[in-house]
This record gives sequence, structure tokens and C-alpha cells, in this order.
Amino acid sequence: MTLRLYLPLAFDRSGAPDERGMRGSLEIHHQKVPRERRLWSLDGKRPAQFWNRDGELKLLLVLGSSDEPITLVINTTQRRADGRYAGEFHLLTPEVNLTGRLACEAG
Repeated sequence: MTLRLYLPLAFDRSGAPDERGMRGSLEIHHQKVPRERRLWSLDGKRPAQFWNRDGELKLLLVLGSSDEPITLVINTTQRRADGRYAGEFHLLTPEVNLTGRLACEAG
């Protein structure tokens, strides 16, 4: 999986996502996922759930149709005061159920 995600935060210092939504893409590199369901644009979309508080950054993305949703859960904690986070992801599609480690940066 390759996730390219830019999610601007609201200017009110609440830590909430900006109303403009995300930019980026999710690409799934698994042979069991049909080619037409491997690349997803995140442009203008908003996360289904978002948590950014006390050094924890959590995100739930739901893509695709309600019949065959693709769900991505990101659960990270801040490792340093410089905005670096590390944690796990869980990708669930009708074809595969994957988990793994990830690192990201906020700032």
C-alpha cells in the first residue's frame, strides 16, 4: 500500500480537519484486489473519523461503495516533539485484510 495524504487542519487551533478536505491518493499493491479498485483519489474527501489530541493521531478512511467498501484505519502516537508519529495501519477490502506498521509526519 502507498498512501500519499495531505490533510490541512483548521486555522482555529482545534486540531480538526479543514473543511477543504484531503489531497492525495491511496494505492493498493495486492494481486487479490482487482485493478480497477487499486487506486483511489483522496482529493476533496474528508476522513470518516479523525482524532488529533494529546500526541495521538488516528484516522479512518472509507472509500468505494457501501456494497464493497475499502476501509483504512491509521492509529499512531507522537514519538518526538518534532511532529513525527509512528504506529499501525489496518486495510480492509472485500478481498484482503492487511495490517502493518507506518510512520508519518504532522506539521
